Amino acid sequence: MEIMNQVAAKIKELGMYTFVRWNYIFVAPPLSITKDELEEGLDIISQAISVADEFVKG
Repeated sequence: MEIMNQVAAKIKELGMYTFVRWNYIFVAPPLSITKDELEEGLDIISQAISVADEFVKG
């Protein structure tokens, strides 16, 4: 669970507010989200997941 705390911290550090619980990242974007905003959010999640990737490789 500690690694997911690090993933959650990375998401917050990158400017996205979401809910991380167990091994899940919960997101609820508004229905009016633009394609650019969606891509930015997915990029943030991708960067945060790389923290977990390094943990598994380590």
